[in-house]
Amino acid sequence: MDILDLLAELEKNSIYVALDEDDLQVSFEQDDIEDRHIDLLRAHKPQIISYLKKYAAGKTFAAIPPAPAQYSYPLSPSQQRLWVLSQLDAGSLAYNLPFSMELNGDFNIDIFSRAMEVIIERHEILRTVFREDESGMPRQFILSPAQLAFNITRLDLRSSPDPREETRVYIAADSATLFDLQKGPLLRMALLQVTEETYVFYYNMHHIISDGWSMDVLGRDVIGCYRALAAGLTPALPPLAIQYKDYAVWQHEQLHTAAGIAAKTYWKELLSGELPELSLPGSKSRPAVKTFSGRRCRTCLSPELTAQLRSFTRAEGGSLFMTLLAAWKVLLYRYTGEQDIIIGTPAAGRNHADLENQIGFYVNTLPLRNKVNGQSSFEAFVRQLRTNTLQAYTHQAYPFDDILQDVGVRRNTSRSAIFDVMVALQNIGEKNTGTATSAVVDTITDMGHCYAKFDMEINIYEEGEALSMVVDYNTDVFHEHQVKQLLNHFKQLTSIMLERPGLPIDTIDFLTAAEKEQLLQGFNDTAVTYAPEKTVLDLFREAVSTSPDNKAVVYEDRVLKYRELDTLSNQLAHYLQSRHQLESGVLAGILLERSEWLPVTIMAILKCGAAYVPLDVHYPQERIDYIRQDGNIGVVVDAALLADFRKEQLQYSGDLALPALTGASLAYCIYTSGSTGHPKGVLNLHEGLYNRLLWMKEDLRIGPSDIFLQKTPYTFDVSVWELLLPFISGSCLVIARPEGHKDPQYLQQLIAQEGVSIIHFVPSMLGAFLADYQTGATPLRHVVCSGEELPAVMVSQFRALLPGVRI
Repeated sequence: MDILDLLAELEKNSIYVALDEDDLQVSFEQDDIEDRHIDLLRAHKPQIISYLKKYAAGKTFAAIPPAPAQYSYPLSPSQQRLWVLSQLDAGSLAYNLPFSMELNGDFNIDIFSRAMEVIIERHEILRTVFREDESGMPRQFILSPAQLAFNITRLDLRSSPDPREETRVYIAADSATLFDLQKGPLLRMALLQVTEETYVFYYNMHHIISDGWSMDVLGRDVIGCYRALAAGLTPALPPLAIQYKDYAVWQHEQLHTAAGIAAKTYWKELLSGELPELSLPGSKSRPAVKTFSGRRCRTCLSPELTAQLRSFTRAEGGSLFMTLLAAWKVLLYRYTGEQDIIIGTPAAGRNHADLENQIGFYVNTLPLRNKVNGQSSFEAFVRQLRTNTLQAYTHQAYPFDDILQDVGVRRNTSRSAIFDVMVALQNIGEKNTGTATSAVVDTITDMGHCYAKFDMEINIYEEGEALSMVVDYNTDVFHEHQVKQLLNHFKQLTSIMLERPGLPIDTIDFLTAAEKEQLLQGFNDTAVTYAPEKTVLDLFREAVSTSPDNKAVVYEDRVLKYRELDTLSNQLAHYLQSRHQLESGVLAGILLERSEWLPVTIMAILKCGAAYVPLDVHYPQERIDYIRQDGNIGVVVDAALLADFRKEQLQYSGDLALPALTGASLAYCIYTSGSTGHPKGVLNLHEGLYNRLLWMKEDLRIGPSDIFLQKTPYTFDVSVWELLLPFISGSCLVIARPEGHKDPQYLQQLIAQEGVSIIHFVPSMLGAFLADYQTGATPLRHVVCSGEELPAVMVSQFRALLPGVRI
């Protein structure tokens, strides 16, 4: 069948083909594809790829003309961004591209040097330096071979006690050495002899003149040229149609063509709106300024899992990369709950026929954005992702740096632009071709230090019957154990999704048996030994005895020390017992605005052996009456009652014997909202209160130096620990004014003024607090969140603004 007839037949049946580097991508609108069409695609795949490449070279791209001769040349858009990043020393190291290969035989260093001279003459980019012109704009300056003064380092390590270790040390040191972009050369090369006939050929280029594809081109050209010269022949390398400077000038011109304008529109629409930020739970507090500190680890997917991936991919009609990308996006969604996920991937940028044998910075970055629906299946998500990815690859030539400008990405010094995770399926560069045994598959190998350009960069290699994953991660963002767990979960989740691709994504259980045991048993082994005869009152009495003159309560300009709080609450307890017959075991209401009298009243009621019931002064009278009747509440402490008490206060003793309470005694009763009917009272015992407060004291490491802010309406259960936890720890309780909990500016001022170290927020209020937060030193040590879902993006924002505070 003629190729044009075949493509017409496929299009007639809504089957579309496109190039993805050297692979063929297939998409279709219907749910399935007929076997005869699959057979046609398989039978004619090489011819289709060849036709599409020729079409792309002849139709999609205009011929790249030589640039007019100039003293200097513009940088390509990608080079412009890298120039800016490389002004920072640490950033510059992150863009070193070291590579090594082992050579066997007797190599002549003089011939090797001559071969390199030929290659440097051939590729102008290897003789290029980057300097600012008179207007301050960076430009490419092409030097002559004589001006470059390039030399190959030769080291004979045969006499070394450990030649391999010496080689490793040399490569590590060179990899950590900066390039001078203005002076050059931006290529360093060494030939290290480790045995009589074994050499390590090492070279290191700056990314501004190279990319992964270029590393292969350089190695191939040098070795090919050496072999020709060693045989006494003239190297016969295919002529280069253009040089990198021609491409840079041409690429700028392409932005203004119809294809360039269409690509600009596509990327602006794809990346419109608020861009998501990915923050994995359990990560470290993100540094305010992004670092490049990293480590590299490697693991293998089993031949069985690899076969499953390939089989699923063939059945779905996409590419292996798309299936792997979908699996990673699903895993990150399950980790974070974020549906909107952007992952970056490199595109070689070599679709034009003139660029096949070029050295230079041609690789482009594609931000691939998808939304994961947890109710949908993996197979449905793969189909959605395939369509979106094919659209992105249609516009892959549009420079990532122009995307950033067009979208108007706001600079965040703690993150990379647009995305923080990169995923790539590599068919170039260094590979480990060892056998993927079960021992290797089950192992995650630490490969040492690296410079991490992103939070996480996942490079996947095809190695015979198995896939390997090499992961570079930022050690200032991730813990090593966290990355290892992520990789293990990727294997587990992917295996389950491939076995049952129709399962809803949210229902997939990817935890290992050991993790389930830890969650269900280990983390729930909360049994502790405590004194069952003790209550909160005993712990408060100990704090009074230990620190009688410490501040206990602060409300505006009024301060109560521990001895004063104890005395005042004892007097109020005597008053309630004698004047209102408050007895042990009954319920007593509290109907007060927030002030220093709130903790005094709570302690007084507990000292009577009674349990308190919070009533909001803003409740409708009908609700208050219902709760009083339902709870058989005799006495309610309100402003009028306290006014009466203060008149008689001095006649009551400041000493009081504690009531005979046990863990089974009532402590407080909180009524529900009543949204589904009448409010319902929830009775809480002293043993539960005692247990909760002791746990928080130990977990948060509460001590006398801590200062709590009480701002939650006391009809909510969070207020219980806000009000009582300080008093069992010898800490200070600062009380916010009525309605102050709704005012972020007031709260910031109060935190700074009183040195508050512990505070509670519902996530919605935390968001408002962070939106209005004035950066600077803070006394905060812990922020506790509950009551609503806490978005991962808010945690990320919190850590950026308050890096030293635990949430």
